[in-house]
Formats: sequence, structure tokens, C-alpha cells
Amino acid sequence: MKKNTILLLAVAFQINSFASVLDGRKIVMPLRISPEQTSFPMLRFSYYLSLGSTIPTGTFGSTRKQSTTAAYQGYDGFGIKSGYNLYTGFYFYFKRLPLPANQKLGINYTILDVNLMGNQNYFSSSSTSPGIVYSYCPKKRLAIDATANVCFTQLRFDSNDKINFSLMQEIGLAMRLRLLYISISFKNGKVNGLYDGTTVADHISNKGPSYIGSSNTTITNTSFKVNYFNFKLGVCF
Repeated sequence: MKKNTILLLAVAFQINSFASVLDGRKIVMPLRISPEQTSFPMLRFSYYLSLGSTIPTGTFGSTRKQSTTAAYQGYDGFGIKSGYNLYTGFYFYFKRLPLPANQKLGINYTILDVNLMGNQNYFSSSSTSPGIVYSYCPKKRLAIDATANVCFTQLRFDSNDKINFSLMQEIGLAMRLRLLYISISFKNGKVNGLYDGTTVADHISNKGPSYIGSSNTTITNTSFKVNYFNFKLGVCF
């Protein structure tokens, strides 16, 4: 019993001494900063906003020779003219992938992209586009991004004529230098469905044998391709 009492007092004395030492010292916990925050600050969550030009390609941008009746069935050019675009979205990177410190893989989510192009009236598209991004930083404040997105798109040919939703694809390259954002992308897809609206020939003055003037047309087997390039300039932060 006496030995147990002496042992208990000895342990209590040691604990008291250790507490006195801690009380007299400041314990500073080190602040952990991930390497990309210091070496490659471009490889973190980023938001982008850009404006640019849209250039249609293929039959979508080629001159119509007959009427939009043939165009909506995929037999002729659409004659869509170049226009403008607005993009906004963000990059979100995965943290635990076995990649070098200056490279990262993540999510590129384009919250909204809007394209306006001209013809007799106008063509517009609006999309929301989830996808992936691979980013490489050759320098601390410079990033090069490769992107691939699936675009849930609504197409419209004027304020009244509405085309069905289309699932499109977009691939692109972007460069970010501090706050500057420059990008080029190619977007393509196919529309299948019903068109019920006005068709009009491209060249009103050219009343050749194939000329068909403006008319209300219902086409049940609509099937045509939509292809265009987007050039964008904006900010990313």
C-alpha cells in the first residue's frame, strides 16, 4: 500500500512538471500550404468570363443553293453567317491524382454559352456544358488548358421558329496568363426532329429555276449538322 502511494505521488509530480513546462511555452502549429498555391497558383479553382466571335463551318456555313427546305433535311447549305459568343464557367481541379506539380486534371463546367449568328433573320444557341480540363503550367503564371465538353444545347432560328434540343460536343484549347484568358474551340452536333416555321432562299435576287421564296413549311424529318468555331477573349480569376 505504501509503495503504491509513493508511485502515485511520483506520477502526479511528473505530470505537474510537464504541465508547467507547457504553460511556459508557446506551441505553434505549422501552417500547411499546398505546393500548387505557391509554385503554380493557376492550378486552383478558377472562374472565366469571355466574349468572342463565332464562325460557322461545313454545310452549316455554306451558301444555300435551293431553299431552307433542303437545308433542314441536310441536303443543302444553311448559309449561316459569322456572329458572336458569350462564355462563362469555372475550372475545379482534382487534388489526389499522381501528376507532376505543374499539371492537373479537373472539371470544366461551362455554366452558360450563348452564340448569335446571322442569316436572313438570325441563328442562336444556348448551352450548359459539363466536361473535363487538363492544365499544364510551363511557368508560374501561365497555364495551357485542353478541354472536352458535352453540351446540352437549344437552337433557335428566329424569335418564333424553335428547333429541338441537341446534344453537342466541344473540344478546345485555352491559354491563361495571369488574368488574361484566350481560347479557341470547335463545337459540333446534329439536330433531328420536327421543324415548323418559315423557310426563305439565300439570294432573293437570284430567281433561278431552283428558287423558292418565303413560305411556311413543316418538315417532319429534320436532320442537319451544326458546326462552328469559337474564338474567345476574356478574364479568368
